[in-house]
Amino acid sequence: MSGQSTLVVTTLSGVRPLGVRGQPLHNSAIQLIRIVRHRLGDTVADLLAEPQLHADGKGIDWYANWPGPVRRLVDLDPRQRGDVLSQVDRGLIEVGRLGQILSTRGDGDVIGRSLQLAARRPDESFVFLVGDRPVVVCWGYEKEAAQGLLPTALLRTPVRQSVLEPPPLQAFAPRPVLPPPPRTIPWGRALLLALPLLALLLGTIWVLRNWLPTSPFVALATKESTAAVQVPAAPADRRPILKASLSQEQARAKALQVELAAIEGELKKRVAACKPPEPPPAPKPPQVAVAPPPPKPAPPPAPPEPQRPRDNRLRLPSGPTRDFSFLQGCWRSDQFRHELVQLQPGVSSYCFDSSGYGQLEWRSGRTACRTSAQARFDGSTLRLHDSDTTCNDGSHWYADQLVCQRGADNVAQCSGYSRGAFGPTSWTVNLHKLN
Repeated sequence: MSGQSTLVVTTLSGVRPLGVRGQPLHNSAIQLIRIVRHRLGDTVADLLAEPQLHADGKGIDWYANWPGPVRRLVDLDPRQRGDVLSQVDRGLIEVGRLGQILSTRGDGDVIGRSLQLAARRPDESFVFLVGDRPVVVCWGYEKEAAQGLLPTALLRTPVRQSVLEPPPLQAFAPRPVLPPPPRTIPWGRALLLALPLLALLLGTIWVLRNWLPTSPFVALATKESTAAVQVPAAPADRRPILKASLSQEQARAKALQVELAAIEGELKKRVAACKPPEPPPAPKPPQVAVAPPPPKPAPPPAPPEPQRPRDNRLRLPSGPTRDFSFLQGCWRSDQFRHELVQLQPGVSSYCFDSSGYGQLEWRSGRTACRTSAQARFDGSTLRLHDSDTTCNDGSHWYADQLVCQRGADNVAQCSGYSRGAFGPTSWTVNLHKLN
C-alpha cells in the first residue's frame, strides 16, 4: 500500500466472508488485486479496496491507493449515482470474466474462482467515491450478509426520485391554541402528587444501600488508615499482537502458494512443449576396397545447377553496413511468449524504412501493443530495439531486444529477450517478409 492511500471506511467483523478452500478472500486480497492490475489495468484494479484487519480481529479498514475526499454513493444525485454504478458494474463484469477464463485452466482454478467471488458487488451503501474515482468495500461477502458490517450511521437505502419532479411541498399544520398559563402555582396539588414518588424513592435507596457507591472522602480516609499495598502491574497481553502477526504471515503464505501454483503450471506447460532429443544417426557400414573400374570416356559437361529459389526469410548482408534497404518493408516473427505467465503466444511485426527506423506491433489474441523500433549493426550482429509502452487493454509492454546472427545461406537467426514483471524471458524466431 502506497503512502498516498486513503482510509475509506472501517467495517465490523462477525460475518463469515466468501472464500476458496476454507480461506476468506481477504487473506489473498493483495495477490488478487495484483493479478487484476496486471491483466485488466489500474482502472479496474482500483475498484477493489484493500482490506487491513485490526490486531484484535474486531474490524477491517478499507483503503484506496490514491488521496482525496471520501463521499458515499448514496449521498449523490440519482443521475450521477447511476453513472458511477454503471462504471463499477462494467469493471466487476470484467473481473468476473477474467475469473471464468482462469478457472477453465488447470493451473488457475483457485485464482479464477477467487476472482469470480470478488466480482460480487454488495449493496450501494458499500460503494464510495475517493475524489472522483469509485471504490467498492466489503467485496467478497454475500449481499445480505454484508449489511451487518457497516455501522448503523452509514446504512441508508437511497430513495429513487426523478430529477424532473419538484420536491413535495410540506403542508403546514395550524398552530394549536394553548390555554393561558395559570396566574398562581398550585403548590398543594404538586406536593400531594410528589409524596408517593418520594416514598418509593426512599424505599428503593434503603433496599439498595449496600450497592450504593461509597463517598470519595470516606474511601480516602479508609485507604489512609491502612497500609498501602502495592499491586504489581498486570503483564501486557501480547496475544492480540501475536494473532495479528500470525494472520498476516498466513495471508502472505497463501499468496505465495497461489503464485507458486501459477509458476508450476507454466513450468509444466514448457516441459510438455519441449521436443525429445533426436536419436543419433545409425553408423555407416564399413567401406570395402573394390578394384577400380576401367576408365570410362569423359562424360559431357553437366548443365549448370539451377539456383534454389529464395524463401521469404530475412537474409543479412555479408558485412555491417549503414544501408538498411535490405530491411525496408514489413516483417513478421514466429509465435513466442513475451512473458513467463503469458497464456497465449503472440507474434511481432516490424516495419522499417531504408534508414533503419520503424514501428513494432505485437499481437496476442485481442491484445495489441504498438511502439517505435530501431535497427543497427553491432559488428556483424543486427540488433532490433524497441521501447516501453501501454497496450490497448491497459497492460504494460516491457521493451525487448532482438539479436540476429548470419547463418547458413545468410539467413538471419534471431533470438530475443525481455525483462518483464515476472522475470527475464528469452525466445528464438525467424523474420518473414510480408510485402
